[in-house]
Amino acid sequence: MGPTSSSDHSFQDNPDAVLTHISDLHFSSHAADTSSNPIWRKLGMAPHEFNLSINLGARIELLRKRYTDRFFVVATGDLTTKADEDAFRLVNNYLRTKFFITSETSFGLNCNKNLLIVPGNHDKWFDTPLFALNKAELGKEMFYYSMIPQLPTAVYRRIGSRDFVFFLLNSNKVSARWNRLLLNSKNVTGRGQVGHYQLGLLRMYAGQARAGSLPGMPADFSYENSIRVALLHHHMVALSPKNQSMLIDAVEVKACFFEIGIQLVLAGHEHYPYHSIVQNNSDEMFFSCAGSATQIGERINSFKVYSFNGNQMRMIQYEARIPDNKWQFEEEPASMVQWTF
Repeated sequence: MGPTSSSDHSFQDNPDAVLTHISDLHFSSHAADTSSNPIWRKLGMAPHEFNLSINLGARIELLRKRYTDRFFVVATGDLTTKADEDAFRLVNNYLRTKFFITSETSFGLNCNKNLLIVPGNHDKWFDTPLFALNKAELGKEMFYYSMIPQLPTAVYRRIGSRDFVFFLLNSNKVSARWNRLLLNSKNVTGRGQVGHYQLGLLRMYAGQARAGSLPGMPADFSYENSIRVALLHHHMVALSPKNQSMLIDAVEVKACFFEIGIQLVLAGHEHYPYHSIVQNNSDEMFFSCAGSATQIGERINSFKVYSFNGNQMRMIQYEARIPDNKWQFEEEPASMVQWTF
């Protein structure tokens, strides 16, 4: 059944589970990377907005206190702007911990174990074997791998009263053949690729999940009754017909997702929030792009919250405005969509 919109912005009173989706934070540790820097402005790569980062932490803290063990966070890439080690450490501390700037102002999401991350194209500029790196590069790479697991992988989580299986993918790999083709194209900024190797492993992990053999799965686990979620950075559904930054192998990725029974696909990369229902005969998947939560200079800064009750999912989108020259997310949701899976 397709999605329905509603003017009722209230959360379900007692959801089984709540998933918060953030993306494209674009943290930077460099003092030169300010919104007034003309080079970064020209490239459209200004770093994160500090006040908005504080406000995002406060909003997520309210959600965590309200839903406690039913609450979980996923981050779908571009956590940094330039993939430097200091920025990785900064965003890792922001996501996993919380510290006080003043007695009343805290910085951080404090998610720690209730968090899954996939990288974006800004988080990984190259694929070089660790033994080939110099000392500075090695430090960055080792911290990168301690923060973001080797992908692809599948992870089981019990959130509230629901079983979730998350399939995590690295969509930043582009084959040498495609690199040659893309160099001759004018409109290919940020294109990604999952590739046959990862899709093959994904099918293997789905088989393990069906057999109930992923780490942490209880004896009574049922794959059919679980909520199956794919996390990746690049999007497999174009924002518009002219959009040229979606996955190169979007057709193959969608076919694999339908084959293994994915219900919800969460992505980033596009700095504008949108969603779409992807159909294959009688089967449906809900695709959702969170937009950019904290990068400066966007038309909309946003994050999304998905609540689950039975076979119903409700997606709520929060957006940032500029009251009194200070970025903050509005308390009332900007929109809400309900979908039956």
